[in-house]
Amino acid sequence: MEQKINTKFAILATAILLLVSFPHAIKATDNPNSKSFQLGLTFSPNINWTKQSQGPMSPNGSKLGYSWGFMADFNLNKNKQNYFLNFEFLSTRVFNKFTIKEDGTVFTRKNNTSSFDQVDLTYNINYIEVPISLKLKFNEIGYVTWFAQIGITPSVLYSSKAKWTGVVSNSTDEVSVEYYKNNRGEFDDNEFHNFSDDSKYYRFGTFLGAGMEYRFSGNTALLASLRFNNGLSNFLNDKEDPRVKATNKFVALHVGLLF
Repeated sequence: MEQKINTKFAILATAILLLVSFPHAIKATDNPNSKSFQLGLTFSPNINWTKQSQGPMSPNGSKLGYSWGFMADFNLNKNKQNYFLNFEFLSTRVFNKFTIKEDGTVFTRKNNTSSFDQVDLTYNINYIEVPISLKLKFNEIGYVTWFAQIGITPSVLYSSKAKWTGVVSNSTDEVSVEYYKNNRGEFDDNEFHNFSDDSKYYRFGTFLGAGMEYRFSGNTALLASLRFNNGLSNFLNDKEDPRVKATNKFVALHVGLLF
């Protein structure tokens, strides 16, 4: 309940922020001497991990993922170059690894039902992510501008796969199934039968970041920043077992080009 309240509050606060700030961003374009609007491209490798809140599973390490896409900065003050509203449109891939703590997990593989122990499950999830943030830029020193930013990251899932490995109960035979599509809405040949491995179609998180821009030609600048993306919403979708809940988080190195 507390997580739902926090999420709704963050969405409401951001909506108010956009309504107040966006007119100022438009007015800033009236000043020809102001750098009022910049577009850019970005790519960011990330290290992602899982935080379990409930359920019969435990997180099992971290993996490498990445994001890529577009960004835009709107100046919020026509007289200064310090306050910006930042929008991004990203394709983001994260991996989430679990170990199922309960032995005797029932699993059907090509119509053969078996019980497995030591089951490891890995999700390969792809989101369309739309980060929205306030970006504070310090005054330029030489050709370098340092900045900090804080924002939210609403996301929509567009692809989800899973893979698993396990040892057949009362034996030493290990079985592994490579990535297969989930979110089908019904059991298939690769599905666990005592809980669902589907992913939810949305994700909501917040982020903090800091970095620098290096201006090398006119308003064209190279960008580099470090960002912590904190997932707040449960990304698992198990309708049969409400205990199965977890959030995903990652640290990303953003590099990009503003022009």
